[in-house]
This record gives sequence, C-alpha cells and structure tokens, in this order.
Amino acid sequence: MSAYQGGCACGAIRYELKADPQFSFRCHCRQCQRIIGAGYASQFMVPRHRRRNQVL
Repeated sequence: MSAYQGGCACGAIRYELKADPQFSFRCHCRQCQRIIGAGYASQFMVPRHRRRNQVL
C-alpha cells in the first residue's frame, strides 16, 4: 500500500490517499480536454474510505 498527497495548483484543495489506485485511465474526449485544458485527463479510482479531502 502506498500513500499519495497532492492538491490543486492554487492550493485551495489538498488530498491524501492511503491506498493504491484500483484502476486508472486517460480520457481523450472533448469535454475532458476543455475542463483540463490539455489533450487528455488522467483519472483513477480509490475507495472513498481510503481518501481524505481538505478545503483550505
């Protein structure tokens, strides 16, 4: 098991994951491209009880 930490670029949101992702994928649809501002959006699934979000 691994622990991951991160957050948004402005620092308003932080997260901590205490589990390995169950799966991950990259979405190349136009909606994800517009939201992210890049050619694809990286996404992954972690069980809810193994995740902690914090709004600063």
